[in-house]
Amino acid sequence: MILLLFLFFFIDIILLEFSTLFFPVLRDNVEFYSLIFILVHVVFIIYYILFTEGKYKNILLLGLILRLVILFADIYHWFPVLHSGADSETFHGIAKTNQIYDEQRKLTNYTPFLTFLYSITHSSRIIAQYFNLVMGVSILFIVRKIFEILDIDNKIALISMIILACMPNFVIFSGILLREAWVEFFVILSVYFFVRWFIGGNSLNIPLCMGSILLAAVMHSGTLVVIMGYILAFTSYNPSTGQVQFSSHSISFIIIATVMILLLGDSSDMFTGKFQSASSSDGLLATINADTTGDSAYLTWVKADSLWMGLVFSPLKMFYFLFSPLPTNWRGFGDIIAFMIDSSFYIFLCWNIARNYRLSNKFGSIKLFLLIGFIISVFVFAFGTYTAGTALRHRAKLLPMLTVLYAVSSSSLNIKEESEEYE
Repeated sequence: MILLLFLFFFIDIILLEFSTLFFPVLRDNVEFYSLIFILVHVVFIIYYILFTEGKYKNILLLGLILRLVILFADIYHWFPVLHSGADSETFHGIAKTNQIYDEQRKLTNYTPFLTFLYSITHSSRIIAQYFNLVMGVSILFIVRKIFEILDIDNKIALISMIILACMPNFVIFSGILLREAWVEFFVILSVYFFVRWFIGGNSLNIPLCMGSILLAAVMHSGTLVVIMGYILAFTSYNPSTGQVQFSSHSISFIIIATVMILLLGDSSDMFTGKFQSASSSDGLLATINADTTGDSAYLTWVKADSLWMGLVFSPLKMFYFLFSPLPTNWRGFGDIIAFMIDSSFYIFLCWNIARNYRLSNKFGSIKLFLLIGFIISVFVFAFGTYTAGTALRHRAKLLPMLTVLYAVSSSSLNIKEESEEYE
């Protein structure tokens, strides 16, 4: 289904491009051209959902409608949309400027992609934002497929899907002109291929999983470290026996893979641009102790005088990264709303994951490896984040992965509780 969504997206563009040859008025009126495009594609998505999705049909339709509302609200200024502002306008301005001048400007790896998309859509911003919407809706299909493969408990699967379909902050990133939807999509796509390998053992899923996380890292390098959990699994878990076993071979492979990642970080800022300022111990300390003037800043008193002290503060920084704005830092009604529409969901998910800390059931191994990748990524993000607003944006990149962790943890808990009832 995911491949069909994107294939039809680009086929739709090609057909509309041919239409402009016969009806030049479409080229002169980009807004009309774009609305036709979106209408055709939305009808395709709705048709697929209505006739193939069964019990998730209503949730998926609601998720699609909410994202469309945000998309049109942002484009036509129906109401202010959180997170859409300086960054999105800068991306839009650079992509439009690059259509005019030969010298191409670049701000992150998102602007070259946006420039390409503008070049084939006559600088249509609404189609570029709709592409993010397609990625956002695709995340729902991917997670639904993961739950199907793992045979997740129906109640837990429905709760998880409702969170991803309706959580306000997550919905917003699918409808505005930022790179978050790209990162979210490829992170959860890597989880999907990892789950397929974990259950079926098909080795083709290994490069697909690794390639997906690299594509996520192209837009934000903080997600690259998720790969450590995957590498650990690929070298120590046997899908045919379901056993985790470390050997000298697997340990050697992990060391080699780690060295290769470090070399990649030293030679390619495409994947690791965010890490360049922390290439030395002094640079890392500067990152840990960075001051910020943001109104939603937290932990401004943290001043580590050594890397060891930085590690001591790391659990606190990770906690604030996941759950800010916390009540102790609320500045007004806006922070209370942010806590309700975002932080509270992370507290719910993390609390339920922590409740089931045992790893002895059928989901134990997959939970362990996904949790390792998730925790390492949170560790990295936490050291480069100092305000609640930035935390809201960055942790959304990991939300689909966190939701899968919640599902396997809660399903495991249900299995344990049911077994205790029969004792």
